Order: sequence, then C-alpha cells, then structure tokens
Amino acid sequence: MPDSEPKQKIGQLLKELNVVDDQQLDLALDEQKRTKERLGSVLIKMGFLTSEDLDYLLARQYNVPFISLEQYRLDPEVVRLIPEKYCRQHKVIAVQRQNNLLTVAMANPHDFVVVNELSFIVGMKVAPVVSAEISILKALEAMMQAEEVAEQQEPDWEAELLSTEEVDIEIIQSEEPSDIEDIIASSEDAPIVRLVNMILLAALDKQATHVHIEPLMEKLRIRLRIEGVLSELATPPKQYHVNIINRLKILSSLDITKHNIPQESYFQVRSRGRFVDVKVAAFPTRYGESMVLSLHTQFQKMLALDSLGMRRAVLQELKRLISAKRGFLLVVGPNNSGKTSTIYAALSYLNTPERSLYTLENPIKNLIEGIFQGQPDEKVGLSYPEGVRAVLVQDPDVLMLGDMNFEKAIGYALQASLSNTMVLGRLNYNDSAGAILHLLDMGIPPFLISQAITGVLSQRLVRRICPGCSESYIPPKKIIEEARKFVDADEITFHRGGGCRDCGLTGYVGYVGIFELALLNEEIRHLILERASRKAITEAIRRNGTIMLYQDALDKVIGGVTTYEEILSIADLEAVRNPQKS
Repeated sequence: MPDSEPKQKIGQLLKELNVVDDQQLDLALDEQKRTKERLGSVLIKMGFLTSEDLDYLLARQYNVPFISLEQYRLDPEVVRLIPEKYCRQHKVIAVQRQNNLLTVAMANPHDFVVVNELSFIVGMKVAPVVSAEISILKALEAMMQAEEVAEQQEPDWEAELLSTEEVDIEIIQSEEPSDIEDIIASSEDAPIVRLVNMILLAALDKQATHVHIEPLMEKLRIRLRIEGVLSELATPPKQYHVNIINRLKILSSLDITKHNIPQESYFQVRSRGRFVDVKVAAFPTRYGESMVLSLHTQFQKMLALDSLGMRRAVLQELKRLISAKRGFLLVVGPNNSGKTSTIYAALSYLNTPERSLYTLENPIKNLIEGIFQGQPDEKVGLSYPEGVRAVLVQDPDVLMLGDMNFEKAIGYALQASLSNTMVLGRLNYNDSAGAILHLLDMGIPPFLISQAITGVLSQRLVRRICPGCSESYIPPKKIIEEARKFVDADEITFHRGGGCRDCGLTGYVGYVGIFELALLNEEIRHLILERASRKAITEAIRRNGTIMLYQDALDKVIGGVTTYEEILSIADLEAVRNPQKS
C-alpha cells in the first residue's frame, strides 16, 4: 500500500529535476492561486511542461505506476463501468479490466476514500495508477465525443425492423434444406431476414472484418471488428437470437438441427457492386450459440509492393528474391498481420505475360485476372495435398499456397522449389526462427527445409496516425534511451493523432506493415540441419544484418507513421526488444 501522502510536493520535484526554473514555477504558482487548478495542469497550459513529463513526475511523487492516456486506446465498455459524472468529479477514468481487477487512472491515487468507493461501484478490486488531471479530462471528453459521433451514424434498429423498404444486399449462394419447414419458416420471417441483411450491410459500410453475434444472459449483443477493435453495433431483443443464428446457418448450408457442436461454412453476398465472401463459424456457449462472420471482399483494389510500408532496402531484396527462377519464400505472422495482402501484392508484381502463376487456397482471398486460382474441395475428393500435387503438374513458374498445415503438401512444394518453381507460402507463426522450427516439428526433413527455403518474411500490422490531426511530442527520457539502442537518430521525436472527424476521434486512419526479411545464409542452413534452438537461429538471423521487427517498428514511430503505443501492443515483440529472453 502506498503512503497516504506524496513523498514530495510536485513543485519540489520539478526544481530537483531541473524541469522548470524558479521564475517559471513562481508564475505557475501565481496562476494556480488564481484558477485553483492543480499545479501540473497549470504548468501544461502555460507550456512549461508536457503531459508525458507530468505523468512521469506524478508517478515519482506518489510512488505508483503512471499511464500516458494520450498514447493509450481506451475501451468504451471499460470506461463506462464508472459513471461519467463521478469520473469528472473525482478526476478518474477506467483504463483496463482483467478478471476481477479494474485499473483506474487517477489524478490523486492516494485518495483511498475514492478508491474504496470505486471498488464498491464496480464490484471489483481497483488498482490505481496516476495520470495528469488534464489528461483524464481530455480522455473523457474525447470518449464522449466519439460516442456522440457513433450514435449519429447508427441506424434506428427498431424502426428498421418495422420498415418495408428493401435493403440493398443480395445473397448470392444459398442452399436451403427442405425437411425442416417450420424452423426455416420462422427464420425467414420478414423482420429476421431484414435484421440479418441490415447487420451485413452495416458491416460492409463500416468496412468491418468480423461480425460477432454473442448471446449473453439477458440480451443479445452484436459487435463489429473495425481496424482490429470491437465496437457494439446493436442489441436486438434476446428472443431473436435463435432465428438470427438459424437464418445465417441456412444461408451458409450449415445444419440448423445441431446446436451443440461447432460448425463452419460460408456464403456470398453482393451489395452496391461489391462481392463479399462471408465465412460463418458457430460455437456453442452457456447461453446459446455464438457466431462469428468473417468478411472478405473478393475484388479488392490490388496493393502494390511499394505501398506496404517496407523500407527501400527490404523492398529491393524482396523483389529480387521472388523474381528468382526457383526458391521458397515463407510469409509468417499471427492472424490479421497482413500476410495475405503482402502475398497478393507479390503475385501482382510477378503477374507478367512471361510467367505462369497458380494459387491454391481455401477460400480464394482475391480474384486476379491472369492468375489461375484453385480451391480444394473435400466433398468431391480434392484434398489440399492432392490439389498441390495436381497444380505442380501444370508447370507453374510461381505457386502460392494459402495453407501450410499439411506435411505432404509442404513436401511437394519444397521439392518443386528446388527445381523451376518460385513458391510463396503463408503460415500463422510469430517469428522467422519459430516458423522454421514449426516445419521441423511437422516432420519435414531438415535438409529439404535448409535447401529449399530462401527467405522468411515476418510481419505485423499497426494503425497509421491520422494525417489530419498528427502532432509531435518528446517522449520521456527512459523511452528515448531505449529507442537509441535500436535507432540511429540525432533527435528522437514521437507522434500521435489528436483525434478529428476524419478519423472518428481515434487518431488513426488505416494500417501500415512492419517487416523483417530474413535471408537464409550458410550459417542458418547449418543450424537448421543441426536442429538448433530458436535462440541460436534468431541470433544468426541478427548477425546476418537483418533489420528486426522492433527496429522497423521504432523507425515508423520516429518517422511519424504510427505511435509508440501501437508497437507496444504487439506483445510478442518483447523477445525482439530483449534478445536474451529468446
């Protein structure tokens, strides 16, 4: 438990650390007497102090951790756990919930009366952290404005259900069973059909990647994942839950008589000239079936390799690698890290009249004129390994594999890459060394991996700072010292988005990639043959002059492309920041 009083007054701490001089402090104290505000807020308004400096000073003063709210993306649902009026009155804001523990940013974390009241209000333990009063009020204001903007954009769902106007969306693929007429009839009532269509249309208009349909104890919640963040779309009456799920099962040809087992399938929709694949995944939960819809537009604007955000040296090396007559490029990263966009950009770059290009994936992510794209179908006996073997008989110059989870299929592709085929493979894995070891664990012979794979491209996606509200700031000294270990720069300045209408007050617009291209040299090939540890292979990749993920990420922070908060949100970069832990 921290002391009941700060160890030092903020003014004393400011002088001790030479943050302000005597004249500036005197001016600020005079202004504080006039306005009755906290000294830190006065110093910020007078330009003598930044909010980051004040957060650091408050942490030292109160001997508790600090949080920089300007760099932290707040979850509206967590913030709403504490009433807005109470937040403004006591200068607090909820920032994170983990099980029964709620982290709360407070201007005075030693106000134990408020801490106890908060614990009673939210019914959880409260962990106080410190943040400047001005930062808390600014964060609250931004959150309220964002909710107002969202409310103005949302349709009136109850009114929409009663409307007879057609929704501009068409189901392209639908195979409806005929032996369960009663269930189908209830799932095709006009309100249910309209509600499902409205959900799909809202997801398309908001460019959501996923729709979550979640039954809770007393209500049904529908959320959209937009730019990696979930936000609530609607809460239809709970009695609609079963019919909504059944309607989507019918559209995707799932068995609507089974609700206690997971099921997966897909259907297609067309709206306003857009063709979209909708992957449907149902899962049984305590309060009924939940369902997640994954949306993917078939005819997307093709990205160019030059637009992905690679530094020039990495881009040139990648182009040289994939333009070779033979080889195997492995593109790795977790879900939603941009692997598909990178691979399709590479295919677009290679798509010339002199080359024969084939792809095999399920489902086909994008349709490209001039590329022969195949899809395995277990229902007719075409398995993924058999599909790879059949494609290789077509004498492709370039082959892209969308699934690297079949040992036999990978073996076919690796052998082909040793002769006259350039193979691009996609694999869900966090880093280059780990991906190589994963192939070994699958039973692929070490000599085949070491000879066939020519490079591993590891990547992540982070949000871009909105250019309309981007602003620069000097980060705390500790962060600058850490950054200098990886980045050679005379002056280190970070950037962030202040929030504007262009970005919906989030401070971000779109995404940019972070890349690490590891080329296999003789040392790395030898380590693969020896089945060396992940740490040994990672160190060899560094010694080969590879620009690692964290270094590329920091360069984009200093270049004003993304924020420091965004790269810290990629938890698995910790191993890169601290190589000794690998």
